Amino acid sequence: GLEGLKSTRNRVKIVFPKVSQLLEYRRTMALAAPEVVALSTLGFDPVERRDKVVVIVAPEPDDEEGLAAMQELLCPADSEDAIQQPVVILNYHMV
Repeated sequence: GLEGLKSTRNRVKIVFPKVSQLLEYRRTMALAAPEVVALSTLGFDPVERRDKVVVIVAPEPDDEEGLAAMQELLCPADSEDAIQQPVVILNYHMV
């Protein structure tokens, strides 16, 4: 689990901007524990209540559709859909 977070099960959700990136991650990582690390993509209801930390892999700077999906995830039109968990945005384009 994730140290420092109080819960019987701590799960990280990694949200990819594109399905192809999620599939590439699955091919390269030997990860078979969805109760610890769950994977999703932007625009496909990516966050669940049992996720304790949400890691969003930022879309490319010129991916307007991906950026709009990320914006909607972070600031939804309906405030009841807002993410309650801590969020980490990984912008590997700036590295």
